[in-house]
Amino acid sequence: MLPQEILLTVLRETRAPRFQHDPSAYRCADNTWLAELRVRKGLTLVCKAWSGPATELLYEDIVIRRMGQLPALAHVLDQEAVGRRDLARLVKSIRIDSCVVVPQCLNAVEHALQSILARCKALRTVEVRPHRAFPVISRKLDHDAPEVFNPAWFLAGYASDLAKVFQERCATLRTLDIAMGLSAEQVMRLHQCLSTASNLESLKLGSVSIINGAKDLNSLHQLELPSLRELFIFVDDDQFCAHVTAKWTLPILRRLTMVNMAAVPYQLLACHGSRLTFLNMCPPVISGIPLDPPRWQTVDLRNLGCLATMCPTLDHLVLPAPYPYVEDGLLRSDTLRFIDLWTSLTDS
Repeated sequence: MLPQEILLTVLRETRAPRFQHDPSAYRCADNTWLAELRVRKGLTLVCKAWSGPATELLYEDIVIRRMGQLPALAHVLDQEAVGRRDLARLVKSIRIDSCVVVPQCLNAVEHALQSILARCKALRTVEVRPHRAFPVISRKLDHDAPEVFNPAWFLAGYASDLAKVFQERCATLRTLDIAMGLSAEQVMRLHQCLSTASNLESLKLGSVSIINGAKDLNSLHQLELPSLRELFIFVDDDQFCAHVTAKWTLPILRRLTMVNMAAVPYQLLACHGSRLTFLNMCPPVISGIPLDPPRWQTVDLRNLGCLATMCPTLDHLVLPAPYPYVEDGLLRSDTLRFIDLWTSLTDS
């Protein structure tokens, strides 16, 4: 009989890497992620010796695709907490993927998520991906609320117990991925939540649109993320770039991805680029015909020769294809070993 720890390692080999599966609810019912989930469920029924490790494998990565799953999961965790097993301690990752809500159920699902986050003290990863066909609502509901929508969850534009519990849980998080558009008010709430995220290693954020909230952002305290190594942000909003430059302290940042980059944010790189080993400059996409290959906007890369000074430890650089403004000085780096180019299939 194999020890439980070795058996768990063997069972984990039945799972494919995350990037190979899409658990979104609007994918077909027979997608590969569902097939893998059925395998994980089946492993718990093989024999008594497999039950413990297989249950840990099943619960360590939770994906929420429909709003009814949140109350159901909260109920299971509450029931098991008073029994022999505390399933909440097994949960390491929670992904909310394309989970839309109707107004009548918002309070119930928010309360359920609050209960889940409060119980899952071993949580290390939180990912939120809204359904692209429905709007994200961050305000309190009124008579104009849509029939179906994506909640802003713990980044709602109003104070909630859910936001307080999430801020407490941020203290243990290693990865946070919020792939939804953020307003100035939501950036402020995120800033507050991240104030406890001393162990956070990877942060990915969706697009940011700051229209009237720049003064409020300037009043925020300095945010220090001492463990953050990877950052993925949209840089098409100048006020958000200025906020990250002035208010964030990232002492060991190693990997930076900048999306929708129409011009190089040199002030951001001057502030946070000194320890970067990987830099990805992703240009804006030109909207085109569906199913056509993506086409990229031309990016102004003038003065890019100073990159070697701002990022003296850079090892891997991804940048737009060399349109007219790339200088010869770009390649004069003692550490740079790999260069990748964003280019369209139609480029010559």
